[in-house]
Amino acid sequence: MFDYFKITNRIILFILFSSTIFSGCSKYERFNQKDVIAYVNKEPILASELARDIALRQRQDPAFRVTPETEAEQLNTIINKKLLVQKAMEKGLAREERFVNTIKSFWEQTLIRDFIEYKQKGFKDRIFVTEDEIKNYYDRLPAKETLGTLDTLRPEIKKRVSGEKEIKLFDDWLESEREKAGIKIIANVKE
Repeated sequence: MFDYFKITNRIILFILFSSTIFSGCSKYERFNQKDVIAYVNKEPILASELARDIALRQRQDPAFRVTPETEAEQLNTIINKKLLVQKAMEKGLAREERFVNTIKSFWEQTLIRDFIEYKQKGFKDRIFVTEDEIKNYYDRLPAKETLGTLDTLRPEIKKRVSGEKEIKLFDDWLESEREKAGIKIIANVKE
């Protein structure tokens, strides 16, 4: 019998291990030995990896300042992370159902997020907000006197009306796709 869960898990494991092996090989085959700043059990850490992590930390924490101490701290964080990943792989934790389900969920969420962003870019050219729509939105606002005048709120209202139109376009598109898809609900689920 067709076991969706087992096949999905195998596909995810294949993708995970293939991307790890191939990205690891290609990543490390193309580096210059002088780019290596450390090794963890023969796995190199590149200067670009440290720079990427520091840049990410700076985006997350604007108060973060790069100093020799914070660079050493970030390098130690990378070393610890690589060591923990290596030990988890040695123990076979990457093949555990819980891990596979987590990766699957993350993969699906990321794919959906990226697809929605892709669709939103396509909708941007089709969305226009008229002055009447802005005025009607403003007129429906509760306690608009305390919020500000129409002129001061216009940019925010335009953004919200545009967002509502974007959601409507996406919902209409999704409904159209559902109608075209071969959806068959077998179980009787109560709402």
